[in-house]
Amino acid sequence: MTSRWTTATPHAHRARADAVFLRGDMREPPEIAPVGFFTPEQDLDVLHAFHRALRPGGLLPMHTMVTVPGLTDGRIPAEERRRLPGGRHLIARRHLDPDTRREHGEHAVTPCDVRVYTPDEYTGLCRRAGFTATTCHGASYRDTSRNLIVLAHH
Repeated sequence: MTSRWTTATPHAHRARADAVFLRGDMREPPEIAPVGFFTPEQDLDVLHAFHRALRPGGLLPMHTMVTVPGLTDGRIPAEERRRLPGGRHLIARRHLDPDTRREHGEHAVTPCDVRVYTPDEYTGLCRRAGFTATTCHGASYRDTSRNLIVLAHH
């Protein structure tokens, strides 16, 4: 079975996309790492690494459907059950700590802990990491948007 990874470069080449694909361990930037899984200081280190890796004029897109309003107004349920292929079930439980804005939860039996950033906090982190500007989207981002997309400009 061919992975998406091995087909991404040929697809981008055929589409004449000026793209470079990197693969690595998210715990060892600058290859690639999600923001929110670490401490705010480590998240800033990740953003610094992305800033160093991007060419001037480059964009760093960040996307999340987990927003503070989504967790507090019930759009993202505190408990969710899904049937998985093969008949197994996934139970996801989550809780937002209002002081640290970390989402604590369990997916099946594996605990999880993810920092949930507001658009202003993403903007502040990106600026501290050296990005010149950020724009937030979500069909014109509002607290009621289902997704938060942040573009950080190098």
